[in-house]
Amino acid sequence: MNPMKSKILTLPLVFLLLNVPAGIAEDTTSSRMNDRCELPPKPTIPDGSSVTEDELIAVQAVIKTYMVHGNNYLECIKKVEEGWGETATPEQQALVITLHNGVVDDMEMVASFFNLAVRSYKEKNQ
Repeated sequence: MNPMKSKILTLPLVFLLLNVPAGIAEDTTSSRMNDRCELPPKPTIPDGSSVTEDELIAVQAVIKTYMVHGNNYLECIKKVEEGWGETATPEQQALVITLHNGVVDDMEMVASFFNLAVRSYKEKNQ
């Protein structure tokens, strides 16, 4: 992908996140999302060419926990969205979509990086 095109595609997302209308931030329902839905921190994936098998297994457990917490976060924001019901504003709907897609993208990225580390480990230790 063209690096410039990538930057252009990410700008609207950054703009959306930085320019959430004040009404959303002050909305008690939106505040509930922040209070109830805890975004899990992304785990660090080691370099597969320099990691031990025990370290790789330990990271795998951390990643499994991260995935469970990521799915819990997705369920949580879905419940908040359902709580808004028909009264959800377009901005609130866009916020939920952005949060959902961001977490799913992060989870897929973590899985891909871990798979790369495993392949690198296996290549080194054959």
